[in-house]
Amino acid sequence: IELLVDVFKKLSDTKTVNSLTFGETNLIGTRDFYALIRYYLEKEEEPRQSFEGIMRNLGGYKGKEYQERLRYLLKEILRLQKEQVLEKMNCWGPLQCVRANLNDNVNCRHCLLICENQHSWQLLLDRNILPDHDVVFLFESRFPADLIATTNYDHLHKVINCMETGKTVILFNLKSIHECLYDMLNQRYLTNDQGYFYSYFL
Repeated sequence: IELLVDVFKKLSDTKTVNSLTFGETNLIGTRDFYALIRYYLEKEEEPRQSFEGIMRNLGGYKGKEYQERLRYLLKEILRLQKEQVLEKMNCWGPLQCVRANLNDNVNCRHCLLICENQHSWQLLLDRNILPDHDVVFLFESRFPADLIATTNYDHLHKVINCMETGKTVILFNLKSIHECLYDMLNQRYLTNDQGYFYSYFL
């Protein structure tokens, strides 16, 4: 566990907060850390044996600087050769990690997958990572009647219903509710002038 703590701490310091946008400052957070630790405690295996937990919880950010830092830290802290690190990382590519996260038997509140490619959802269906049934699709609409705030509330309500019933929901080009989802799923807290923590939603 101490090795994982060391990897996480040094990885989270790779970039300064001032150099990142608001969303990027939260790419690696407390939830990622606890999920990483929980995985290895439940599997009862050493990080040196398998990088599955590391890649499923820390390997998703594709930035070159981040990936190079991750490889370096794994090599140094776990005392492995560079070739060993690359081999273990390559065993757990994005699709393998997504499939494993969706099929995980451990109870979890949600599995949030953010993709830039507009055809990513189709890839998940084609590779049988997502079933053809029991999946709810929510797409952006540019019709004037769909650009009002109540449409966003409707989408959020459908997402909440899917979370409550255990259904998979796919959002396409719904950037208008991303910030609300971040607040809802990650329970963001701020500190007020009196030093108290409070949660807020948009």
